[in-house]
Amino acid sequence: MTELSFLIDLLMEHKLPRVTKLAIAERIKLVESIRQSSSPAPRPTSPAVAQAPSTMALLAKHGALPPTMPIDAPPPEEPVTVVAQTPETAAAMISRQTAIAESIAGKVDKVTGRPRKW
Repeated sequence: MTELSFLIDLLMEHKLPRVTKLAIAERIKLVESIRQSSSPAPRPTSPAVAQAPSTMALLAKHGALPPTMPIDAPPPEEPVTVVAQTPETAAAMISRQTAIAESIAGKVDKVTGRPRKW
């Protein structure tokens, strides 16, 4: 329930003194004016694309893309934050990153004798 719907319900459904009704009516006007001034203008969006990104890339490569509206710039990336809350979680994340780095570097697995795969 929003403040506006609460105020309207209060004004319509309850027996209140005249002074209180006038105060509620003024608050409704204020809330409505704030809501109207803060609502953003509708932005044009690009139509939904039913093709996979790889198909769209091929179409773009050959100049056969359907016309689309320009897409707004993506929002700026948020800074990376530490999510590990316990020593065990931190150790698991470090182990995962080590395994990824070893597989990318082509380190040989001691058990199989072949390069590690991720």
